[in-house]
Amino acid sequence: EKEDEDKVIKYCLENRRYEILMIFYTGIRNSECCGLTWNNIDFNNCTVSIEKEYMKVPVYEYVNGQLVKNGYKTDFTDLKSKSSYRKLGIPSSFCEILKIHKENQKELAKKCNIEFSESDWVFTTKSYRGYINKDIGDNFRCMKENLKIKNYKELTVHSIRHTFCTRGLRNKVSLKEMQGLLGHENIAITADWYAHLNTEEIINASN
Repeated sequence: EKEDEDKVIKYCLENRRYEILMIFYTGIRNSECCGLTWNNIDFNNCTVSIEKEYMKVPVYEYVNGQLVKNGYKTDFTDLKSKSSYRKLGIPSSFCEILKIHKENQKELAKKCNIEFSESDWVFTTKSYRGYINKDIGDNFRCMKENLKIKNYKELTVHSIRHTFCTRGLRNKVSLKEMQGLLGHENIAITADWYAHLNTEEIINASN
């Protein structure tokens, strides 16, 4: 609900949960948010380019001529499909916040004896390690338990992506445009998310 959205924004600003705000304002996937590096953000035009993910991936090696899994590592990976590669706008006010966040990240890198680079992650842990899905999930879980908004126990990070979609549809963003924003390969996937709208809203959208 709108009042819950306002609570989320307020919480994220007060607690510097900018990764949650990034998903809130762009509708990107959790793993795509983890994959953002500073060279993906165009501060002049207030856009963000979605080009990769960052996640745990399995490591394989040959043992006695057989390919077997030998644990996991964190790494950048390709996106799910061609349609996942996209450029999105971000609010100018949030862009200004990201500029401040970038300066803070430079200080954090220095504190951790790491040389800052434009190819560094936008969102990191306190030890300057790139976020993975679990990190953002933990931050989201902490937020929802603090706010206790309606049905908070059922919410996940992916719920923000659904909220982005339904909010856009309510604001007259076409289904085809929303497909592009969300990076869905098939418009049927986007259409399924109409389920979040009530009957009256669906009829109005159809009209």
